[in-house]
Amino acid sequence: DDDKKTARIQHETGILRLRQGRGDEAVALFEQTLARRIRLLGPDDPDTLEVKHDLGAALSDVGDLARAEPLIRDVLARYEEAEGLLNQKTLMAANTLGVLLHRRAKAASDPSASDELRRQAMEVFGRNLANRREVLGVRSLDTVESMGNLAEVLREQGELDEAALLMTEALDIRRTVEGEDHPNTLIAMNNLAILLSTQNKLEEAAQWFARIVEARQRRGE
Repeated sequence: DDDKKTARIQHETGILRLRQGRGDEAVALFEQTLARRIRLLGPDDPDTLEVKHDLGAALSDVGDLARAEPLIRDVLARYEEAEGLLNQKTLMAANTLGVLLHRRAKAASDPSASDELRRQAMEVFGRNLANRREVLGVRSLDTVESMGNLAEVLREQGELDEAALLMTEALDIRRTVEGEDHPNTLIAMNNLAILLSTQNKLEEAAQWFARIVEARQRRGE
């Protein structure tokens, strides 16, 4: 029991460190927790898989993509087998894999390798968006997260019209669910405005930039 409590405290502390931007400390805590939970609970226990996922995500955040990928793929495969394709844990791990593949695409020095990784990320994000729409509904912020992830890859691929449609849909939902002045809403506005500028839709872009300024003034920034 003491070992389980220690593992829980280590895990919770690791999550806190990650939120504080102290990724290396989070990785060390997650590694300790994972070793302890494998010893106590086995490799397939839900608590073990949870911390393995968090370790993979933390490694991805600090840029250690080579170590992160096999962990995330292993967790995703185990969730798919135990929980099914539409379980929320499976959807979370799939999103994490998509983010990792996108980061690998950006880091790749070989253009053909980058294109292939971006294609893989787009496939993962597209499938995950469809699954989240089905399971969580279109107004879920997790679904909105998937819209944003897919839109960013589409933008990088030059598919600007499709990216703009997703960004607009995601922004509309954030404005309704989180509010006009929420930081996430303002980030979504800015991303859409930049994309519209790229498309030479300057009047629309200017309108969104003006809304951002007004919202920040209301927030006292």
